[in-house]
Amino acid sequence: MSNNFIDEVRHIIISNLTNENFGVRELAASLNLSTSQTLRKVKTVTGKSVNQYIRELRLEKAAKLLKETDFTASEIAFQVGFNSASYFNKTFSKYFGISPGEYKTQNISLNELTTQKNRFRFRNLSLTKKIISAITLGLLIVLGYFLINNFTSKNNQLSNSIAVLPFKDFSPVDNQWFSDGVSDNILHSFSQMKNLSVISFTSSSTYRNSDKKIPEIAKELGVSYILEGSVTLLEDKIKIIIQLIDAKDKHVWSKEYYETFDDIISIQNNIAQQVMNQLQVTLSPQEKIALTKYPTENMEAYSLFLKGRLINDSRGNADLWNNIELNKQAIALDPNFAEAYAEIALSYWKLGKVDLDTFMAIDGMDLAHKYADSALNINQNTYRALAVKAELYEHVEWDKSNAYYKKALAVNPN
Repeated sequence: MSNNFIDEVRHIIISNLTNENFGVRELAASLNLSTSQTLRKVKTVTGKSVNQYIRELRLEKAAKLLKETDFTASEIAFQVGFNSASYFNKTFSKYFGISPGEYKTQNISLNELTTQKNRFRFRNLSLTKKIISAITLGLLIVLGYFLINNFTSKNNQLSNSIAVLPFKDFSPVDNQWFSDGVSDNILHSFSQMKNLSVISFTSSSTYRNSDKKIPEIAKELGVSYILEGSVTLLEDKIKIIIQLIDAKDKHVWSKEYYETFDDIISIQNNIAQQVMNQLQVTLSPQEKIALTKYPTENMEAYSLFLKGRLINDSRGNADLWNNIELNKQAIALDPNFAEAYAEIALSYWKLGKVDLDTFMAIDGMDLAHKYADSALNINQNTYRALAVKAELYEHVEWDKSNAYYKKALAVNPN
């Protein structure tokens, strides 16, 4: 069964080698299988991904043409589906351990090339193992240094480091989702500051309703400051009480806000700026702009965004679909709400990863691309959209993935 399957796969790929765009989708269509089924079956039989298997067949066909025809390496590159001669040369050399030009001119048979390829891979594997061993040893030395340094410094916290605890909800009706959204968005503002180390909301939220004292929490999280607060939502009014406390339980700063709901974004921005002032963090012009930016002027859209934001951290399909629906409603109210598009993109990406046996395996990834692109068309510095694009390209085109990761890190260093 497996031999018949892989023979059919091989025949289909060989018949389409000249098509540079031939990939897993086209192969799946030819096999009358879903993309996820094709990916799994090829991996099971060959131990390789579909893209890897296609690339190897292209290279093996190229090696045969180099010996049996008078075509140049560049001509052969295009005949086997490479749209770049330089990329073909690089890939061929990496796979066989010899350049196309050298192989064509030297007296090496196809069988000898295969043997040389295996020796080359074994040699690279041995070299890789040595490099990994050296890196591991270096990491152990560095880790030992930091462990010793951490011990001798008695867990001294970083001078500019902060954790934002989930704000308590004191509203008459349960609005914890809103309180969490406010605290998470303040943390998001902090995370864009290069000179401030910020603990993720996932980590700090483990102390929700905790009986532990501030010094104990600060020590466990390794931070110098804790920001805590409470939110009371009363119809169109909102009351927020904020406290900044240092790791020794010393009160540094506090403030009470009592405004209309329409002022919620400006309150969050003001809190972030006040805390940065208290920590004496020098802000760049770009960071100052980031702290005053409004993601949307539509407060109803913003409320929907907050309601869905933390749901997005769940891996449960129902929560992800709910988040998509809430943010689609937000976009309907404000078509230029970049962060809402990014939330939808992230949820579709997660659905595509966890729901491999349904149409979401492919459609989820396509929709993630679509909504991430929409977010970036509105605001090219939407870091969550940049991160989604990086994840989408990670196992497909590493150069693109790497570029998106770097952009995301530049926008959000934490």
